[in-house]
Amino acid sequence: MEAPADFQGTVRTGSTGSGPAERILVCVSASPYSEGLIVAGSRMAAGAPWFAVHVERPVRPTRRDRERLAAHLRLAQGLGAQVAVVQGDDPAAAVLAFAGDRGVTRIVVGRPDRVRLRERLEGTFVDRLIRRSGRIEVRVLSNRDADDLIDPVTPARRRWRLVAPYLAGVALVGVSLAVAGVLFGPDSHADVVMVLLLGVVVASLRLGNGPSLAVAILSAVGFDFFFTPPYHSFSMSDLRHAVTFGVMIVVALVVSQLVRRTREQSRAAQERARETAAMYEFTRTLSAGLGPLEVARLGAAELGRAFRARVVVRVLPELPDGAGVGDPEEEGAELRAAIDWVREHGRDAGQGTAIFPGLGMRLLPLRAPGGLRGIACLRRAAGAPPLDDDARRRLDAMLAQIAGALERAALVDESHRAHLEAERESMRNTMLGSISHDLRTPLAGITGAASTLRADDSLDPEARRELVQAILDESERMGRQVRDLLDLTRLESGTLELKREWQPLEEVAGAAFNAVEALMADRELVLDLPADLPLVEVDAVLVEKVLVNLLENAAHHTPPGTRIAVSARSRGDAVEVEVSDDGPGVPAGIRERVFEKFFQAHSGGPSRGTGLGLAVCKAVVELHGGTIRLDTVPGRGAVFRFTLPAGGGAVEANAPARAAAGRGGGP
Repeated sequence: MEAPADFQGTVRTGSTGSGPAERILVCVSASPYSEGLIVAGSRMAAGAPWFAVHVERPVRPTRRDRERLAAHLRLAQGLGAQVAVVQGDDPAAAVLAFAGDRGVTRIVVGRPDRVRLRERLEGTFVDRLIRRSGRIEVRVLSNRDADDLIDPVTPARRRWRLVAPYLAGVALVGVSLAVAGVLFGPDSHADVVMVLLLGVVVASLRLGNGPSLAVAILSAVGFDFFFTPPYHSFSMSDLRHAVTFGVMIVVALVVSQLVRRTREQSRAAQERARETAAMYEFTRTLSAGLGPLEVARLGAAELGRAFRARVVVRVLPELPDGAGVGDPEEEGAELRAAIDWVREHGRDAGQGTAIFPGLGMRLLPLRAPGGLRGIACLRRAAGAPPLDDDARRRLDAMLAQIAGALERAALVDESHRAHLEAERESMRNTMLGSISHDLRTPLAGITGAASTLRADDSLDPEARRELVQAILDESERMGRQVRDLLDLTRLESGTLELKREWQPLEEVAGAAFNAVEALMADRELVLDLPADLPLVEVDAVLVEKVLVNLLENAAHHTPPGTRIAVSARSRGDAVEVEVSDDGPGVPAGIRERVFEKFFQAHSGGPSRGTGLGLAVCKAVVELHGGTIRLDTVPGRGAVFRFTLPAGGGAVEANAPARAAAGRGGGP
């Protein structure tokens, strides 16, 4: 809308009465006098509904005008007006269309003091508004009316801003004439004209259209007065000088127009560059979100900073029940109903809309190609002006970015779940295959031995003892396999809670030695623990299971008569435990896989388990916050090392580190 500057009169059309159905509309622009219009409109309304409307034109306003307009709209809203920003190439038509939709009975507007040539031909905004208003009364405030309603300092400052460029232009003409007279004199017309044109160009670059045109006219008059005969006279003896005057005026107009357009384009380019940079930074910030909730948190923070509002992004379909939205008193049936309406219709609701207008916040759907991904709840500060078209476009772009990021995050989560499901299915098949194979062997042995005992009563006592021992051995083997499977299931499901206590490692190792005593009957078992070894904060039952599994693994992969050793050393705030054997070791190509579930390193003999023992060891150690690894030392075979958290106290040993040498089972 054209900025109403000074106002010259009062014009009324249509009805002049005021009744209970009175509705006032005030036309607001970036002009300083809009403040007076707003105050006048609020007084005219006297409690009746009234509107403050700004018509946004395609020409982009300056930053100063935008800030002033925002202040005017905040003032109107604070005085009780319903603020609106409409678009249109024809401001009069846009205002009247809005007035007709809202049942407005009176329009308050100011008449501009300066009228452009085009407006004189087509009619000013006020003239067009009056001609088309029909039964709507149009109240045009005068300059004096506005002066009585706004800060009295503002008109003086405005007049100074209008006069100052012209004074500067007069000074520039004087300097140009003086320089031309000193350097060239009245005989060098071409040089004098160049100096005066330079002054015109400078005025066009710095002072604007009106002052530059005044500089061009004054330069032409000065050239005629001082440099053309008859001197010090305004008579023109040579008509060629008229061309010089015309050139100066044309140069002033062309250059000033080019400068104005260049500045507007530069300002628009800078604004676009800032918006592009901000949008790039916003997109980069959203890309850092790992999941939908993280994306929602980052998006809400960026929206809040960009629009100075409190923002919460609700993720669909995982929609929290009002968590973090608005003040506690705003949570209730109306908010839930508004959210349900947005989910169903996919359109805005809440503050500033016809749907739940008293909610106190704006609900904005986050639409993506895959559907509605969330709802942004935007609550702006009281008295904040409505968003203009540029701000709304930026808001829509940011909402689209958030919706796209939520969709990407959701797709990543779905892909991850599908991958986990595929892995789970693969593991289930592997587990079934492994269990069916590894349990079939001991079950076959048990079944065969039991069938022989039942069918043949003539067996001698020694044969019967061997069959009974075979049944016992295979039962224990199958029990270990089932135990490892159950232990690993509990560890990976996260249902197992550690019962940490400060324990001497010697007691835990002794319990493990007793558990494998029968298996180690034909091997040399050595325990090497320093007397000053600190206590360890562990679940003793689980750590004992780790040692038992490592000892059983060593027994299964080493020949009889070899040596298996358990030792420990303090390593800062941890204790490193080592289980080594004198067997053939583990080939380098499979060392990284020995802790995988169901992986078995066969050495040509029959399988002795399900391949879960070392996987259980790894899970238990990592649950304690430690690490476990496999090394192969020449001359020592396989060496398993794992760490456990240590305390500050040391175990009081009753004897030096014990060595169970020459016998199996037990420390």
